[in-house]
Amino acid sequence: MVASCFCSSSEVVRIVQDLRNRSRLYGLEAVARAGILGRSAEEHSEMIDLALSGDRESLEALVARHIGHVRNLWAGVADQPL
Repeated sequence: MVASCFCSSSEVVRIVQDLRNRSRLYGLEAVARAGILGRSAEEHSEMIDLALSGDRESLEALVARHIGHVRNLWAGVADQPL
């Protein structure tokens, strides 16, 4: 479930920084070399747009899909293309 966000930009930045600090970015270099890092990163912009538009259903679907294929890509499993 994605929580509603009625917070300032600085709060969003803090939340994203905290989440990133908690994330392990092992395999990032291999994903970048494979040429798919850019598309994966673009999904973050799409998530922001969906959150700002209030499209919760689409946002939840994109977040779930993104987490699933990013985990697989970084683990070297290629069954979920971007």
